[in-house]
Amino acid sequence: MRSSAGPAGAGPSEFASAIKPRGFFATPSYLRLWLAGGIGNAMRWLELLVAGIFTYEVTQSTVMVALVTVARSLPMLFIGTIAGVVGEALNRKRLLVTQLFVMAVNSATLCALAFSAQIQVWHIGLGGIVAGIVWAMELAVRRRMIGEVVTPDQVAPAIALDSLTNSFARVLGPLAGGAAYQTLGLGGAYFLSGALYLAREPFRRAVPMVRIRFPPAPSHVRTRCASATNSPKYPIVHKPG
Repeated sequence: MRSSAGPAGAGPSEFASAIKPRGFFATPSYLRLWLAGGIGNAMRWLELLVAGIFTYEVTQSTVMVALVTVARSLPMLFIGTIAGVVGEALNRKRLLVTQLFVMAVNSATLCALAFSAQIQVWHIGLGGIVAGIVWAMELAVRRRMIGEVVTPDQVAPAIALDSLTNSFARVLGPLAGGAAYQTLGLGGAYFLSGALYLAREPFRRAVPMVRIRFPPAPSHVRTRCASATNSPKYPIVHKPG
């Protein structure tokens, strides 16, 4: 008898076809969200590396490097819990564009401070807090939009590919950050980050705002729900001990 438990009960060819990205790559909105997310995640890891290198060069303190890193990660602990609620209450497309603008301004400010030789460690820490807040908000909002622009059967593989891309960004971002810091310095690294944040704007502006509309429940379900609601009380059955 054939199992209906999902991928565990499917044959190898069926499972392979289920995870192929051709279907949702054919959806322009998903492709734009995926590219914007991949670039943004790579730039976050780039900034995380160059911030740590600069902090250690200035202070020679591993504790300060840890504090600068925590400043970027700590907002995820507090903002992540309400990011989904904010994304439901506000226009998600406008929220993503606003986050993009904030990150571009953040990188441009740090770039200007670095090129003018006025940047200090507390500037890096403050910029990390701003980036951490945006990171927490963007992750929840963009993942929700991914679920809205693909068909229901493509939601799981689409989000899985987005998570896999984030894992690759953890590798590519620090590599790009190390090369940029070595050749261009701290200001050049933040300039590259800000430029690529702005490069994501066309992708995000082209994504339509989608609202999910659920189909009405079947008539027999509505009838049973109505009878249960109109019932004055529910009998309590006691099993004999």
